[in-house]
Amino acid sequence: MNLQASLHSHNEVLTDMDISKCNKYLASSSKDGKVIIWDWKNCLKVDEFAAHNSTINNIKFFQVKIKT
Repeated sequence: MNLQASLHSHNEVLTDMDISKCNKYLASSSKDGKVIIWDWKNCLKVDEFAAHNSTINNIKFFQVKIKT
């Protein structure tokens, strides 16, 4: 198995990752208090949230069902 890509932006160790249900996005969390959303197939950072002052231990995408 070969490394396909690498994603760089966290300043500390990663604590968790999750892939969205549509398989387009990856969310990563770290001891640096950041959550980063990636377009993981293209290895591009989509957004970054630094709202915490300490470690984020878990991250999870959730699916919202909209009534029509």
